[in-house]
Amino acid sequence: MVLNPRGPRCRCGHFGCLEAYVSTAAVAPAIGIREQDLLTMGEGRAGRLKLSTRARGDLAMRLGRLGLAIGNALNLMPVRRVMVAGWPAEFGDEAHAGILGGIEGSLFGGASAVNITFSNAELGREPAAGIALATYAYLHRGAMQPEALAGEITTDNLTE
Repeated sequence: MVLNPRGPRCRCGHFGCLEAYVSTAAVAPAIGIREQDLLTMGEGRAGRLKLSTRARGDLAMRLGRLGLAIGNALNLMPVRRVMVAGWPAEFGDEAHAGILGGIEGSLFGGASAVNITFSNAELGREPAAGIALATYAYLHRGAMQPEALAGEITTDNLTE
Protein backbone atom coordinates (compact mmCIF):
# COMPACT_ATOMS: atom_id res chain seq x y z
CA MET A 1 0.00 0.00 0.00
CA VAL A 2 1.58 3.27 -1.11
CA LEU A 3 1.09 6.04 1.44
CA ASN A 4 3.26 8.72 -0.12
CA PRO A 5 4.67 8.40 -3.66
CA ARG A 6 7.46 10.79 -2.63
CA GLY A 7 8.31 8.78 0.48
CA PRO A 8 11.26 6.47 1.13
CA ARG A 9 12.09 3.73 -1.35
CA CYS A 10 10.62 0.34 -0.52
CA ARG A 11 12.17 -3.07 -1.10
CA CYS A 12 9.52 -3.67 -3.79
CA GLY A 13 10.93 -0.79 -5.85
CA HIS A 14 8.11 1.71 -5.27
CA PHE A 15 8.32 4.78 -3.07
CA GLY A 16 6.40 5.47 0.13
CA CYS A 17 4.93 2.01 0.72
CA LEU A 18 3.65 1.15 4.18
CA GLU A 19 6.54 -1.28 4.55
CA ALA A 20 9.05 1.52 3.95
CA TYR A 21 7.64 3.22 7.06
CA VAL A 22 6.72 0.43 9.47
CA SER A 23 8.82 -2.65 8.73
CA THR A 24 11.37 -3.52 11.39
CA ALA A 25 14.08 -2.73 8.83
CA ALA A 26 12.72 0.84 8.61
CA VAL A 27 11.82 1.42 12.26
CA ALA A 28 14.92 0.10 14.02
CA PRO A 29 17.43 2.59 12.56
CA ALA A 30 14.92 5.42 12.93
CA ILE A 31 14.75 4.86 16.69
CA GLY A 32 18.46 4.13 17.03
CA ILE A 33 18.58 0.37 17.58
CA ARG A 34 19.51 -2.67 15.51
CA GLU A 35 16.71 -4.51 13.71
CA GLN A 36 17.69 -7.75 15.45
CA ASP A 37 17.33 -6.04 18.84
CA LEU A 38 13.85 -4.83 17.93
CA LEU A 39 12.89 -8.33 16.79
CA THR A 40 14.14 -10.04 19.95
CA MET A 41 12.81 -7.66 22.58
CA GLY A 42 10.81 -9.42 25.22
CA GLU A 43 7.34 -8.53 26.33
CA GLY A 44 7.04 -4.85 27.21
CA ARG A 45 10.74 -4.02 26.77
CA ALA A 46 10.15 -1.93 23.67
CA GLY A 47 7.85 0.40 25.60
CA ARG A 48 10.61 1.03 28.15
CA LEU A 49 13.25 2.09 25.62
CA LYS A 50 14.79 5.49 26.30
CA LEU A 51 14.08 7.23 23.00
CA SER A 52 15.12 10.75 22.09
CA THR A 53 12.42 13.32 21.42
CA ARG A 54 13.19 13.06 17.73
CA ALA A 55 12.95 9.24 17.76
CA ARG A 56 9.64 9.41 19.65
CA GLY A 57 8.28 11.84 17.06
CA ASP A 58 9.47 9.63 14.21
CA LEU A 59 7.92 6.56 15.82
CA ALA A 60 4.63 8.42 16.36
CA MET A 61 4.57 9.42 12.67
CA ARG A 62 5.18 5.82 11.59
CA LEU A 63 2.48 4.46 13.88
CA GLY A 64 0.05 7.13 12.68
CA ARG A 65 0.70 6.02 9.10
CA LEU A 66 0.06 2.43 10.11
CA GLY A 67 -3.26 3.57 11.59
CA LEU A 68 -4.14 5.47 8.40
CA ALA A 69 -3.43 2.35 6.35
CA ILE A 70 -5.55 0.18 8.64
CA GLY A 71 -8.40 2.71 8.51
CA ASN A 72 -8.23 2.92 4.72
CA ALA A 73 -8.25 -0.88 4.44
CA LEU A 74 -11.28 -1.03 6.75
CA ASN A 75 -13.08 1.46 4.51
CA LEU A 76 -12.66 -1.01 1.64
CA MET A 77 -13.35 -4.18 3.63
CA PRO A 78 -15.27 -3.35 6.79
CA VAL A 79 -14.65 -5.71 9.69
CA ARG A 80 -15.37 -5.15 13.35
CA ARG A 81 -12.30 -6.83 14.84
CA VAL A 82 -8.68 -5.93 14.13
CA MET A 83 -5.60 -7.40 15.79
CA VAL A 84 -2.30 -5.51 15.72
CA ALA A 85 0.68 -7.71 16.60
CA GLY A 86 4.43 -7.51 16.35
CA TRP A 87 6.57 -4.53 17.27
CA PRO A 88 3.73 -1.91 17.13
CA ALA A 89 1.92 -3.75 19.93
CA GLU A 90 5.07 -3.76 22.07
CA PHE A 91 5.38 0.01 22.48
CA GLY A 92 2.50 0.41 24.92
CA ASP A 93 -0.43 2.78 25.30
CA GLU A 94 1.26 5.82 23.75
CA ALA A 95 1.98 3.87 20.56
CA HIS A 96 -1.49 2.35 20.57
CA ALA A 97 -2.95 5.86 20.77
CA GLY A 98 -0.93 6.83 17.67
CA ILE A 99 -2.32 3.90 15.70
CA LEU A 100 -5.85 4.64 16.89
CA GLY A 101 -5.39 8.30 15.92
CA GLY A 102 -4.44 7.25 12.40
CA ILE A 103 -7.45 4.96 12.17
CA GLU A 104 -9.67 7.75 13.50
CA GLY A 105 -8.33 10.06 10.80
CA SER A 106 -9.19 7.76 7.92
CA LEU A 107 -11.97 5.34 8.89
CA PHE A 108 -15.54 6.30 8.07
CA GLY A 109 -17.32 6.35 11.42
CA GLY A 110 -14.09 6.57 13.40
CA ALA A 111 -11.99 4.12 15.36
CA SER A 112 -14.67 3.52 17.97
CA ALA A 113 -16.60 1.47 15.38
CA VAL A 114 -13.88 -1.21 15.48
CA ASN A 115 -12.72 -3.54 18.26
CA ILE A 116 -8.92 -3.25 18.12
CA THR A 117 -6.71 -5.66 20.05
CA PHE A 118 -2.96 -5.28 20.54
CA SER A 119 -1.16 -8.60 20.90
CA ASN A 120 2.39 -8.81 22.21
CA ALA A 121 4.87 -10.33 19.80
CA GLU A 122 6.36 -13.77 20.05
CA LEU A 123 9.31 -13.91 17.69
CA GLY A 124 8.38 -15.87 14.61
CA ARG A 125 4.83 -16.66 15.70
CA GLU A 126 2.83 -13.65 14.49
CA PRO A 127 2.06 -14.94 11.00
CA ALA A 128 0.94 -18.37 12.20
CA ALA A 129 -1.16 -16.94 15.02
CA GLY A 130 -2.69 -14.31 12.75
CA ILE A 131 -3.58 -16.85 10.08
CA ALA A 132 -5.08 -19.18 12.68
CA LEU A 133 -7.19 -16.37 14.16
CA ALA A 134 -8.35 -15.18 10.74
CA THR A 135 -9.26 -18.73 9.69
CA TYR A 136 -11.17 -19.33 12.92
CA ALA A 137 -13.09 -16.06 12.55
CA TYR A 138 -13.86 -16.81 8.90
CA LEU A 139 -15.15 -20.30 9.67
CA HIS A 140 -17.00 -19.17 12.79
CA ARG A 141 -18.97 -16.64 10.73
CA GLY A 142 -20.13 -19.26 8.26
CA ALA A 143 -17.28 -19.18 5.76
CA MET A 144 -18.27 -20.35 2.32
CA GLN A 145 -21.61 -22.10 2.64
CA PRO A 146 -21.43 -25.22 0.41
CA GLU A 147 -25.06 -24.90 -0.70
CA ALA A 148 -24.48 -21.29 -1.79
CA LEU A 149 -21.44 -22.24 -3.85
CA ALA A 150 -22.86 -25.38 -5.45
CA GLY A 151 -24.82 -23.39 -8.02
CA GLU A 152 -21.72 -21.47 -9.08
CA ILE A 153 -19.63 -24.49 -10.03
CA THR A 154 -19.19 -24.88 -13.77
CA THR A 155 -18.05 -28.00 -15.51
CA ASP A 156 -17.68 -26.62 -19.03
CA ASN A 157 -13.92 -27.09 -19.05
CA LEU A 158 -13.87 -30.65 -17.73
CA THR A 159 -12.99 -33.49 -20.08
CA GLU A 160 -13.85 -37.09 -19.57
